[in-house]
Amino acid sequence: MKSNFQHVLFTAICFTFLAGGASLWLSSKEDLSPERTRVFETCDTTWKMGIGAIFGLLGSQTAALLESDREDDDDDQKDDDDRKDNRNTGRRKRVSSAHR
Repeated sequence: MKSNFQHVLFTAICFTFLAGGASLWLSSKEDLSPERTRVFETCDTTWKMGIGAIFGLLGSQTAALLESDREDDDDDQKDDDDRKDNRNTGRRKRVSSAHR
């Protein structure tokens, strides 16, 4: 993974768990003032959005990793084809030189 991606993912995880922890802590209180209720709702929404962001970030990296695997497979296939062509070319040269 790239360094910038790691920083973004780590930041999203930190804010998500911070908001989730605050939401959990505020939900354990019996009597909340209207201001604390608003903070609880904000933390709850931030928690939900953070979870979505984390899965979105990981999903985007998965697509990039799968694409790089396909490119590696294509490169391996191309190398195999090149080796076969080189072997066939060598055979043709030997056959044509034997017929002369």
